[in-house]
Amino acid sequence: MSSYSRRRFQPQTGEEIEKVRQNLRNQYGGTYDQLQQILFEIDSHDLNYGDNYNEYERVVWEALPELRLEQSDEEIGKVIEAALNRVLDEPLSNDASGRVRAAAPRIRKALVR
Repeated sequence: MSSYSRRRFQPQTGEEIEKVRQNLRNQYGGTYDQLQQILFEIDSHDLNYGDNYNEYERVVWEALPELRLEQSDEEIGKVIEAALNRVLDEPLSNDASGRVRAAAPRIRKALVR
């Protein structure tokens, strides 16, 4: 598990959530928002309710510190799948897993920026 253990991702108040969000945005820049957008678009758990992009935000909190540019697309997909399973506490369907794997090259591009 990354240096950001799951217990660090339990903010409850709006202020706590905003603090975590800002810390990660400061550390990872635009990659934070790009990863959130990609996860929203592939919508592995059918959470997409319009234009509310933060539905996968806690997954970004879990996955982003574990993603590395030198990882293969397969490794990137595994990091994202593991984060989805931890945060949403529900296994991915085969279709959803395929969408995650297909998005791995896009996620890699987001890491470059």
